[in-house]
Amino acid sequence: DFDNARSYFEKVINLNSKHAMAELGLAKVYKALNDKEKYLDHLRRAQDLEPKNSEILKEVSTIQSTN
Repeated sequence: DFDNARSYFEKVINLNSKHAMAELGLAKVYKALNDKEKYLDHLRRAQDLEPKNSEILKEVSTIQSTN
């Protein structure tokens, strides 16, 4: 469930604040929970950490195509 996923990704980030994929995972959790502000915040963090990561760029492109 989303609470377990959120807890998992938060633990990973607490252990390694530069873990872009955990930030992306947490962003997707917040997206599923319809928390746009937290979704965008964690997605930006992921992109800042790994700006060339194709999976992160794919998620960013979904935002840009809906605006």
